[in-house]
Amino acid sequence: MKKLDNLEIIKPSKTSIIAVLKGSKPGKTVAFRADMDALPIQEETGLPFASKIKNVSHACGHDAHTAMLLATATTLSKMKDQVN
Repeated sequence: MKKLDNLEIIKPSKTSIIAVLKGSKPGKTVAFRADMDALPIQEETGLPFASKIKNVSHACGHDAHTAMLLATATTLSKMKDQVN
């Protein structure tokens, strides 16, 4: 995983993280949330990235939510001087 300079990572549990992005200016806090979990569904797509675990599938779009939030954190990290 790529490290972002102004991102503090906290691991409150084995399967979760909280990332605190600190800007250069004082201001209010904004929170973003993304889920990444699996559903009890057998994936039968045959795609190369399909789940390899029986009756467990990431079929609900949460992977996309997580990817979008990582991209948001990366962008905001690069804008540190403009972020409150």
